[in-house]
Amino acid sequence: MQIVFVHLGNNRAKHLWSNIQYLQRLFPEKKITLIVDDISHYRSTKRLNCDLFVFKRDNIVNKYLMNLDYDKDFRGGFWKYTIERFIALNQWHQANLNQKFLHLESDNLLLSTFPWEQFDRIESLAWLRHNNYMDSGAIFFSPSPSETSWLADEILNQINKNSLTNDMYILNNISQLYPKKVLLLPSYNLDWLNSSHFNTPKDINNDNKVEEFCGIFDPAAIGVWLTGSDPRNSLGWIKRYKSHFTPTLNSSQLSFTFKNRRLVGSGSDISEVIHNLHIHSKQKILFSRIGYLLLKFYVVTSSNHHFVNIYNPFVALNAYRDLKKDRKITPILIYKLIKALIKTRKTELHD
Repeated sequence: MQIVFVHLGNNRAKHLWSNIQYLQRLFPEKKITLIVDDISHYRSTKRLNCDLFVFKRDNIVNKYLMNLDYDKDFRGGFWKYTIERFIALNQWHQANLNQKFLHLESDNLLLSTFPWEQFDRIESLAWLRHNNYMDSGAIFFSPSPSETSWLADEILNQINKNSLTNDMYILNNISQLYPKKVLLLPSYNLDWLNSSHFNTPKDINNDNKVEEFCGIFDPAAIGVWLTGSDPRNSLGWIKRYKSHFTPTLNSSQLSFTFKNRRLVGSGSDISEVIHNLHIHSKQKILFSRIGYLLLKFYVVTSSNHHFVNIYNPFVALNAYRDLKKDRKITPILIYKLIKALIKTRKTELHD
């Protein structure tokens, strides 16, 4: 089974390069492939010991994607690329017919407990549910080229029916329409939700998969809670202890431990091993050789909700450049926003 990443567009993704190197250290036996559509990434990936596959767009498929109603200026086509990655994965899979693969989003941190053997036994597509209306492709598994091809076709059908959609809504629609073709990976223990859930989940039957996988997987809720949200969304501030797109799981009701590089979440007197974290804040250091120390810090401080906001001036500078380039914001407005954020930070410190 291969690990496959997809990076479309010409934006830099330094955390992705770090993630690939991290996985090579953690799971040296696993082959890694990176799918790109821009040859400018060759130079960046030259030092990475992974296979490179160049995605070539199909005009017919591109017409479907161009019909999507989304903010085309947002991060260079982000919303289009999140859907198009499945088309790229299909193209790669048709060229690698005898492969199963696990696709990871670039900011997904696998931990040493990740249950590879259980994935080897899966015979259907598999991904994560975020809440009743949105699924997550943070972890996506396909057992065969035929299954990947079926999914790519179904995604185009979904776009044809509704142009006001995104990858999370599409995956959710497909998993609910075809429950026998999609395995929803466990992302909580049902007992955790009895007194603290945000949404009554529709995938309760999948809770028995927790035992099979010896733990749970994080669509985003736990990773955002522990390590913070993307600082590009708040001009450099990494905001912790927040929910992301109203997840099923309420991470605030859980406690966490990280011992011997094994992450455990506990609630209602029940503990589960957590096999991955979605690092929405995209902190490169978490994928480095000392990343486990920062993760330990985040776990320890989460017990008393210390270090709520962490400021990254480099991200703030890049956000300023992007906004100025897109002409969506003026320098004076940037100044006012940063001033307001600093004022908010001071208030939180006094509280």
